[in-house]
Amino acid sequence: VDYIVTHCASSAIQAIIKPARERDLLTDFLSELESVEYEKWFFGHYHVDRDIDGKHIALFDRIWKGVSE
Repeated sequence: VDYIVTHCASSAIQAIIKPARERDLLTDFLSELESVEYEKWFFGHYHVDRDIDGKHIALFDRIWKGVSE
């Protein structure tokens, strides 16, 4: 898979962005997708523009232009 695009992030990534936010059934389910081989995972629920680790990218106002960014 090239890209995963979801509203929320997995529980582990959510804990990095919003440590006080509790995990739930959806973010736990999304954690299961971490076993999929993918290039990038985009999500926007947290209203921040942040490159978490080069693979997980939170988008809000920013437009992602690709690997040269």
